[in-house]
This record gives sequence, structure tokens and C-alpha cells, in this order.
Amino acid sequence: MRSVTEKTLMSHSHLFERVGSAESTWRSLHAEALQSLDAALNTFAARREAEQALRDALADLGAAVLARFADADERAAFAEVLDGAPLRPPVVAPAAMSPLPPQPSPVQAPPVRVTAEIISTLAAELMSGRAIARSPVVVALPPEPALEEAAGALQEGLVALGEPPAPDAGPAALDTEVRRLCGLAQSHLGTWGQLAPRANFALSGWLTARLRHVQELAARQGLDALDVPVAAAIRRLSGHSKDTQPGFIHGLALGHAPQQGSWTADAAEWRELVLRLLNDCAPTARPAPLNPDDHIRILTERVRAGLDGPTLAAELKTLLREGMSPTDKRVVNLARPFADALDGSTLAPLRKAIRDAIEAETEAEDAADAHRNALPSDWPLFSETRGRRVVIVGGDPRPERAARLRAAFDFAEVEWLEGNTTRKIDGLKERMRSGSLDLVIVLRAFNSHKVSDAIFGVKSETCVAVLADGYGVTQVRLGLERFLVRAAA
Repeated sequence: MRSVTEKTLMSHSHLFERVGSAESTWRSLHAEALQSLDAALNTFAARREAEQALRDALADLGAAVLARFADADERAAFAEVLDGAPLRPPVVAPAAMSPLPPQPSPVQAPPVRVTAEIISTLAAELMSGRAIARSPVVVALPPEPALEEAAGALQEGLVALGEPPAPDAGPAALDTEVRRLCGLAQSHLGTWGQLAPRANFALSGWLTARLRHVQELAARQGLDALDVPVAAAIRRLSGHSKDTQPGFIHGLALGHAPQQGSWTADAAEWRELVLRLLNDCAPTARPAPLNPDDHIRILTERVRAGLDGPTLAAELKTLLREGMSPTDKRVVNLARPFADALDGSTLAPLRKAIRDAIEAETEAEDAADAHRNALPSDWPLFSETRGRRVVIVGGDPRPERAARLRAAFDFAEVEWLEGNTTRKIDGLKERMRSGSLDLVIVLRAFNSHKVSDAIFGVKSETCVAVLADGYGVTQVRLGLERFLVRAAA
């Protein structure tokens, strides 16, 4: 006849299995929590004590549950087995358990109805037990910051990170960029760590991609000294990620390669995420628009860093809607190199202001001493201009200006195309292909981006397209020097 203890072990083996499973689950869920406890639990002995407290808590839980479902004899037997024994009972081999002698049918106990009183009593037993008292205290964390509260930091991040350096940036430009990005890592991570995790994730990921980009550019140029501060900034970001847990940030490991083909492409993806998060913020939480003077300063820095024409045009529309005058010299000078990208009625006053500025400069050039604007006799590109057939595209024809250009560059003939309709541009393209023209000078401020693209898209062995800011001798000379040298290369 088997003892009460053995019967209890067999009849309640499923309970031990569930308690064992609970222990494994508890360990898995709280392993990371144990790792992050304060310094007092960072020793081996203290960690073992904490784990033992968890085991004791599970044992007390099992005892409390069994007390509700076992009879008096089984409770005593279970307590006898549990006292001083490991949490998991010894496994009973199948051979030892079979065959069992015939047993009288046990009297079935009535089902236990789980009531609020039972749950309350069980909770009281657990909370007052010695094991729970020795368990690590779980500190209630403050509520997660709302995304709306991150609007200002997201907007500031867009301005602070700006545009990446150009692929051909020199050592001085890269050194400046490294110093700037490392400074951001030092000054902004503390603030980002207090934001909503999504905002912290996007800004930290964007800065990581930008650092990896400059690290790659510096490595290509053999600028080993720049790798030291970049690596330090990446380590700082890695520590920040571990401390604040915003999510997995690709690029923090040295072995990571860009996910979108290049680190600049990865950075662009992060920037788009920042913009989407900013759009998700409540309109009432968005920061006030930038001061126009600050807006111009920031746009100037972004242009120097490689901002493209269409993006600048969109930013300039916002600037003008905020009340900036289209005739402001700072705006005119900023937009002038991108005049052919200034499409739409909003930017029409700015396009006119740029044309007026160019015409004023040209008139001033005419009034100045002729010797001041004359080309030197040894100008190296005379061989490329002398005797050439030229067409000027853009603006109203100016015969006196065409004559001045013909004399200055020793052109054979200068034709000023009247109007730039689709039909006339198509005819011009055919003349370029046929070889009846040598040079086509496109005046940037007087043509749309569409017209410029159509002319520069022509493939011709004999005709070269040149882009000039205006029709003055100096402006045309600069355009010729840029495009004729490039064509010769």
C-alpha cells in the first residue's frame, strides 16, 4: 500500500509541473529586470538571494493553491514533502508506478467555486508571506511621455541635423561635420532620452546614420584621426540606447552595413520618420514657426551642405507665406542659383526680384569702365568661343546685349531666341543635333527647370549647352568656364 506522501506526489504531479513551468516563465520574464536592479543586487550573492526568494514565493503559491483543493491528510503530506525539499519533486519512474493495486473509488469532493472571497484570501496570504516580503521591490514607473510633448525636440532635431555633407566634401568640411555631430551626441541625448520612445528612436537613429556616413567618407580619404571622435559618439549612442530602450537602432554595431544601400539613404529614411512623427503630434502642441531671420540662416547653412533646388523652393514658399518680402536681398541671393526651380505663383514675385537684380547688375556693368569687365587677352577659352555660332535662351531679346557678348567672346554670330514655347524649344533641339549650332547659352533666371532639362538632355557631338545666371559678360564667362571645361574633360 503506497504511503499518503507517494499518493499525493502522483495525484498532484500536474501541480508540480505547472509550478515548474511558472518558475521558468517567471525567470524568463524577469531576467532583464534582475539585470537592471540597483547596485545592491549586482553581486553574485545578492542575485542568488533574489532568485531563492522567487522560488520561495512560488512554493508558497503552490501551498496556498493546494490548501484550497486537497483534503487534510494530503495537505499535511504535501507540507511534509515540501519542507526543506527542492521546488520540483523527484520524478517517479513509470516502472515503479505500475502496476497499481486495485483501489476503491475515491469519494469525489464537490467542485470548488472560485469566489471573490477566495481570491481576496489568497491575495492576502501571498502578500503577507515571508517570501514575498524578501522579493525585490517593484518600483512603479512614471507614465510614458506623450508624443505631443516631443514636437519641439523633433522640430529642433530637423534643424540641428540638417543636410549631410556632399560626397566630395574635403577634409576641412568633414572635420567640421564630425565636430558638429559629436557635439549633438553630447548635448542632445539627455533630452532625447526623456521623450516618447518613438521620438527618441527616430532622432537617435538619424544621428547614428549621419555619424556612420561621415565615418565612411573620412575612411575613404584616409582621415584616420576623425574616426576617434566618431567612434566615441557611436559608443555614447549605444549606451544611450541601452539606458533608454527606444528600440533597435541599426548602425550602432561596427559590423552593420547600410540597409538602403548607403548611409545617406538610411539617414533620409530616419528623417522621413521624424517628419511623420511631427505630423502625428497634435497641432496645438506644435512649436511656433521659426523667426524669418533664423529661417534664412538655417536655409543658407542647408544650401551650403547640398540642399537641392526643389526642396529649397518648398522652403521658400513657407518663408514667403510667413511674411518675408520676396525682394529681401538675403532671399534673392539665396534663391538666385536655383531660379529655374522656382515654379508656381507663390514664387513668381521672387523670380521677378531675381531677374530685376540681374538686370541691375548688367546695367551697372555697362556703366562701369569697359576695361574693368573686358576679358584678358590670354583667357584660355577663347579657342572654344572664337568663331562659334551661339543661341541665347531666356528673357526678352536684347540686340545691344547680344552685340556686346559677340564682341567680348569673339563669337561668329549670336541669336537670341524670342520666347521659349514648346515648338521653339523643339526646333532648337533639332538644330543642336544637326550641328548647325556650336553653343546654346541658357539663362537660368529666365527659364523654367523644364526648359533647362529639355535643352541639356540633347546629345550632340558638336553643340554644348551652357548655363549662365544672367546675360552680363561676367555671368556668361562664369557659365562658359564651368561648362566648357566640364565638356572638355
